[in-house]
Amino acid sequence: MSNASRNYLAMIAGLETLGGTDTNGEGGTDTDSNIDSSNIEAIVEQARAETAEAMVVVEQAAKATDEAVEALESSEEILEELQEEVAGVESMLSGSTAFSAGLFADRMNRCNKLNTRLGGRDFGRCGAESLNDLASAKLYAVNGMEGFMDTIKAGASKAIEFIKGIFNSMINFFVGLKSTADGLERQARTLGETIKSKAPKSTIKLGAWNVGCDYAKDGLKGIDGILHAGVFDLVQDSLPAFMDLSKNLDGIDMAKFRTAYKKVTDDIKQVAKASGTPNVTNSGDHTNVLMVHAGFKVFATFSEKFESAADALKAARSIKLNFGKTDKAGEFTKGETELKASKGQLESTLKGVNDYVAELRASKVAAKFSKAERDRVIGTLNVQIKQDHGDNEDKRKSAKESIDLCKAIYASSSSLTSAVDRLYIYLANQLIGAVKAHF
Repeated sequence: MSNASRNYLAMIAGLETLGGTDTNGEGGTDTDSNIDSSNIEAIVEQARAETAEAMVVVEQAAKATDEAVEALESSEEILEELQEEVAGVESMLSGSTAFSAGLFADRMNRCNKLNTRLGGRDFGRCGAESLNDLASAKLYAVNGMEGFMDTIKAGASKAIEFIKGIFNSMINFFVGLKSTADGLERQARTLGETIKSKAPKSTIKLGAWNVGCDYAKDGLKGIDGILHAGVFDLVQDSLPAFMDLSKNLDGIDMAKFRTAYKKVTDDIKQVAKASGTPNVTNSGDHTNVLMVHAGFKVFATFSEKFESAADALKAARSIKLNFGKTDKAGEFTKGETELKASKGQLESTLKGVNDYVAELRASKVAAKFSKAERDRVIGTLNVQIKQDHGDNEDKRKSAKESIDLCKAIYASSSSLTSAVDRLYIYLANQLIGAVKAHF
């Protein structure tokens, strides 16, 4: 086991996350129905370590996904800026824009800088003093402009490699997620036996499991409510439908985009609303949603402007969701409080964990990141990128917009899926920790 894995397991232990992966292929074990109450604690601890091991895979895959998405988004931004600068140079060379030696040199130098950032050749600095007129500028630009265009063409293929990396990371993510879900189910079943055989304590010691709960005030309903929120709609309905937009590479259907995108952002708002009292603010075209419950927070941001194809592309790239602890999280982990939950409520809490596990196993989003879907998307993009549209500028522009939207959709959907699933694993683990604290 690597040091990173050991550190992660230690962190998991400190957060009181519980789980296991000893399954019979259907998420359970052949012996779970016959658990000896004297062995429950040992089973819990074993499963706890096994689930932490599975979560190492999840977190590593999530990190790889985030890195691939960041690399793609950074590359796309630089590529778009290079295309704009090249278009400015071409406009000056063709006479459409008045020639200025200073402006020409400035654009060429920006092109060269962006070109090298994308891995292209460094053509050196262009000095305005060496340019006497438009004719001399045309002679100077020959090699550089050819190199810049080669980099732009290569950028499309490079982007596809990033997309492939996103898919591969997400495939690994769902492998680890399934093992984690199996462990959550096993833990819930084991603790169910505890509820049957023991009476809950009259005084409950608070711990890390209470960060998103505030048991003293809300009992278990706070965190339980978050777990049953709109996330199921998000990962089962709205996000898969949003991803289906990427199948059309003949142009962006703005009506369908508005419908699918709005459903995704509405479900994100619903998750925040169920999590607590959301603070919704607007910054330019972006909507920011901050939810704080007890010592836990969820932050989401997205654009709600999509009047044009360019707006749609920016909106698709804009969706982000993160979660974590607040500065006051430690206050909820200390002390004791009186019993706030009946056996029935504890059983209901465990049912919430099992509901999540069932939804995860039927995940439509997982199917969207399968190996077969990866090969279909990569193959379709390669064909579309290489397709010659002749002199049909409108068709060329439409195809480019839909290809860019496809890349943006998979980048944002992978990040959103990773964040949402890890969020609910964290919350499910807190629920399990809360039930265990009662015995």
